[in-house]
Amino acid sequence: MLEQCGPLYTSETGEASLSISLKNPQKDHYLVAIEGVTDRNGAESLRGTELWINKDTRPETEEDEFYYDDLIGLTVFDEQNKESGKIITVEDFGAGPLIEIKPETGESFYLPFADEYILQVDKNARKIVAVIPDEFING
Repeated sequence: MLEQCGPLYTSETGEASLSISLKNPQKDHYLVAIEGVTDRNGAESLRGTELWINKDTRPETEEDEFYYDDLIGLTVFDEQNKESGKIITVEDFGAGPLIEIKPETGESFYLPFADEYILQVDKNARKIVAVIPDEFING
């Protein structure tokens, strides 16, 4: 929940921040109050503002939960324990998360971050074991 994340910064450098209070749940969202914002015009002026948090203040993840940035840099191995590449980014275009894997040679490719493809994630060993269909690699 947001209240566990600490201050919300409006720049990556942390020069300015917003202070919010959670008011009440609205379906799968929360209504919040932003300190210093007292009317609709003030709220509209914040539309599109990117928010940042201090990574160290994020809630701990459960065994099978991951922050996208925790996956970047992990080495991906196939079912035969052959290295397939490293995760260079995680994207979600609306149909679920995709990990972009860059092999040592050749073009990068996307693999759905879904149970049918991801067999094991070991954050401590910095590795993922995955089912990688040939058509994903060879286009």
